Amino acid sequence: MILSIFFFILVGMILGLTLLAFNLQRVLEILLVHVMLIYENKEFRQMVLKNLLAHKIRNKMTSLIFSLALGFIIFLIVSYNLQL
Repeated sequence: MILSIFFFILVGMILGLTLLAFNLQRVLEILLVHVMLIYENKEFRQMVLKNLLAHKIRNKMTSLIFSLALGFIIFLIVSYNLQL
């Protein structure tokens, strides 16, 4: 019973963090562009931001698949260690 409760808590946390990453993706993209390209000129940063905006749907799907896969791998490792 405790193991099933732990299982549902982990699944809920994985889904919750995936949704959080999904919603904060645009803000993090803008922040990373400004941090990583601080020494580049303004036009280059605007071009990168427009490119990210143009590919927004594809980037969101890739981000969603990546975060779910990573969460699933972490879940498997935790479940395996718990079984040992």
